[in-house]
Amino acid sequence: MKKFFLSVSMTVVLLTAVAKPIVMTYQNNGNTPHWSEVPTVDQDGDVITVSTDSVTEAEVYIKDECGNVLAASSLILSPTGDQIIVPEEYQDEVFTIEVQTENDTFTGYINN
Repeated sequence: MKKFFLSVSMTVVLLTAVAKPIVMTYQNNGNTPHWSEVPTVDQDGDVITVSTDSVTEAEVYIKDECGNVLAASSLILSPTGDQIIVPEEYQDEVFTIEVQTENDTFTGYINN
């Protein structure tokens, strides 16, 4: 019986340690439609990792439900990814992440 509970406990720990992917949507800001690479965004606790297949500069904003900026950072996105930290005082709230590249804006929702 102990082995069963131990294996269930380990499974729960492993499942909670896996980064959650965040679905990003493309926002066309009136620009002419063109091919855009959607960044990959994963959340692991208070750390958000943003990556792309190519190297590009981006402004990343974490906003609350009202659109107030909670954190902002200039990141160099690459296949290995770059990270932004959710401020501790906001870690239990629902917020959005906005990734702005030179021509495109992508948004996603994070529910802690």
